[in-house]
Amino acid sequence: MQRPVMNPNYLDDAAQIAPPKRNRALGLLWRGVRLAWRFLMSRPLARRSRGMNPDDAQRPIWRLAWGLMYRVAFLPFAAAVVAALTVYAGTHPTVPPIERDPITVGVYYDPVVFVTRDDHRLEGWLAPVLDARTVLEQKEKVFGSKYPAVVLVHDHGNSREQMLPLVRPLHEAGYVVLTIGLRGDGALSDSGSTFGLNESLDVAAAVELLRRRPFVDPSRIGVIGVGTGALAATLATTQDPNVRTLIALRPPASLDDLLYDHVVPERLPWIGSLCRWTFEIAYGVNTGDAASDRLAATLDRPSTLVLRKVGGMDDTTLNEKIIDHLFHHLHKPQTAMVSEK
Repeated sequence: MQRPVMNPNYLDDAAQIAPPKRNRALGLLWRGVRLAWRFLMSRPLARRSRGMNPDDAQRPIWRLAWGLMYRVAFLPFAAAVVAALTVYAGTHPTVPPIERDPITVGVYYDPVVFVTRDDHRLEGWLAPVLDARTVLEQKEKVFGSKYPAVVLVHDHGNSREQMLPLVRPLHEAGYVVLTIGLRGDGALSDSGSTFGLNESLDVAAAVELLRRRPFVDPSRIGVIGVGTGALAATLATTQDPNVRTLIALRPPASLDDLLYDHVVPERLPWIGSLCRWTFEIAYGVNTGDAASDRLAATLDRPSTLVLRKVGGMDDTTLNEKIIDHLFHHLHKPQTAMVSEK
């Protein structure tokens, strides 16, 4: 009698015998890609050895014409794909991770999460005026007091850490400071950046958050934005005249300039209009809303400070200008407002 043979590799043999299961959808997709590739890479002038009609003398010319026609017809599709890819890449910048918070500059804060009108969840740092030192100095006077507040709005491709150098000076000057992270900065929202258009809803939601705080005076709220954050702050202030003051740092000259800087490739300037249309359709925005003539009334208000040439947020001179402007427009009566530009 033959003894059974134990094969420790029987599982490998079974795997070799049984064909691996393939994803049918991927297989169909691959076949479609191969057919499209053959269709695009075919040679219209190549002669066929079989089935060729000798009486059809114009066959090569017709094949050339058809080949050129379908290649020309493919160009709009290729341009649309290029525009979609460039718009996606430009509106989804790589944002550096947040490594510091107000605690690192000696300011206590509360992390807050709030929701915009179009259901985007955002994060922020809320630094109240009250701290241990203020309570010890003012004692019972701190209870029931309402303080002016400021919203800080960062630029495209940055996070709320960009505005961190302003938190301590504003806090020491007696302001409630809310530093927000805009959509597209890689925090809670995976939406793309719209260079300030949809971000104006983020600023509006931040202002409403401050108005609901019992220690904030809802009639004394200001907004400070830099770059595209300045555009978002300007649009939000235009829609909400109850925002007391606006400080726009390095506001963009036009949205078209931003699209050419961040979206349109330098070697493909001819695709600019297509990128703008793709941008508007993809995000449901109108670039005309950021036209300079529509924002002129807000930027020319006496309570608005516009600084187009500024350095970093840690510039001492810049901080002094900001605090002086806020003092005139958030502490003094409305009739005493004087523009400083």
